[in-house]
Amino acid sequence: MDLEVDEATRVAGHVGLRIIVGKERVKARVVHKEFRGFETLLRNRLLEEAPLYASRVCGICQVSHALASVEAIEDGLGIGVPFEAKKLREVANLAGTVQSHLLHLFLLIAPSCLKAVAAAPTGRPAITGIDRLVVEGRGIAQQIVRQVDTPRDRRAWRVF
Repeated sequence: MDLEVDEATRVAGHVGLRIIVGKERVKARVVHKEFRGFETLLRNRLLEEAPLYASRVCGICQVSHALASVEAIEDGLGIGVPFEAKKLREVANLAGTVQSHLLHLFLLIAPSCLKAVAAAPTGRPAITGIDRLVVEGRGIAQQIVRQVDTPRDRRAWRVF
């Protein structure tokens, strides 16, 4: 049996899914519908600008995009990364993962999947207790990222 989802909603970019169910296994493929070409934004730019631009590719997972660009530059230049910098990066990336997952899973996907958000008399979704916790948790995670990524500390985790 084959199942195709032409457009996966609430995912950055236009992607579809193709699922093939066999007797012994299931194969799933993501089908990219468009060329996004974000790397073209970085052509003829200073290396120092790459993390700034890369972090703005996605408003949900900016930390991982920034770190990926930093690591690509360091790999390309053959720069070693001190242990302390790796740990600071790990803290920033974990906090970034927490905030992105809270936003994506609870605020973008859960309401549709669970039908858990009741409509208020105004016709707008009601803010529930868990919504408030998700927003607060995301704010705390973003504060952690900001604490690690201050101009003073940035030199410690962006080595180049």
